[in-house]
Amino acid sequence: MNFFKFFNKDILTKLLLAAILTASFSISGCNKKTAETKDTMVSSKIKIKITKDQMERPNLREDFEKAKKQNSDTVAWISIPGTDINYPVVQDLQNRSTSTCSEDYYAHRDFLGNRVAIGKESAIMSHKANAISPFEKLSNNVVISGHNVNLDDNPNGKMFAPLNNFKDIEFSKKTPYIFLTTEDKDLVYEVFASYNSEERFGYFLPKESKKEMAEMIKEAKKRSNFIYDDVKVSDKDKVLTLYTCTYSFGRWKSLGYYRVKYVVQARLLSDEEKLRAVDSIRENPSPTPVYYSYCARCNKEMTVEKCSANYGLCDSCKNKK
Repeated sequence: MNFFKFFNKDILTKLLLAAILTASFSISGCNKKTAETKDTMVSSKIKIKITKDQMERPNLREDFEKAKKQNSDTVAWISIPGTDINYPVVQDLQNRSTSTCSEDYYAHRDFLGNRVAIGKESAIMSHKANAISPFEKLSNNVVISGHNVNLDDNPNGKMFAPLNNFKDIEFSKKTPYIFLTTEDKDLVYEVFASYNSEERFGYFLPKESKKEMAEMIKEAKKRSNFIYDDVKVSDKDKVLTLYTCTYSFGRWKSLGYYRVKYVVQARLLSDEEKLRAVDSIRENPSPTPVYYSYCARCNKEMTVEKCSANYGLCDSCKNKK
């Protein structure tokens, strides 16, 4: 579901239009502003109380069942204690509309499938390659994305903007778990990494093999803002990857905006594991730096000026037909 890919010269017209209009995930130029629809995604449950350690296991089954009746694309309900992230998750499918724009279906639609203005409160989306139910077929890397609505990385913002809370070490210590209720299972994931990343790392891609999982986990730990000493994660684990836009590297027309996202990753707890306080979280003294100026085709690094001038391509790739 890499609908963040930087467009090449063959679709330059769409790129130029997108650079002006895009305020969130998709680089799409065919969406027009529409009237905002009534919010139908607010949980019927009372917001979880913030305690010393935000580990209270919420009961999300009622919310999930209600959402499933409203929209059959619902595959999960996600909740992160201490934040306003408490939403249904829809399975994203591409090109289901009559739109001429090649975009992910829910990129600019709300939970009920109604069009919303670019950058507004569109649905929380499950990657098209995800398998979430039944549990026996759960993907190795379940990828869920949502818009950062506020344009300023405000952790008190809407949709997936509150992921930015994980940039704070004290919040991270108090909030070790992410809860996901699916058709047949109540899942608990334990956070092991949070970081900004350019897209070429491929955190949002399905990981079919243990080798791919091991490589992703190793790189995620290198990039993470914090080191989670108590969290043991390996290629045998199932991982949850959440991501949203970030404005730390520029906004609107910048390469940084297009190519860098904020990512939170967590490992699935087994039924035997108990929720526990996590105190051993410390600053990563030398996280892998973010470098977003590279060719969209061959990954060759280049200057920001050259990358911008060539619309994301190196000279060699630009000159290829």
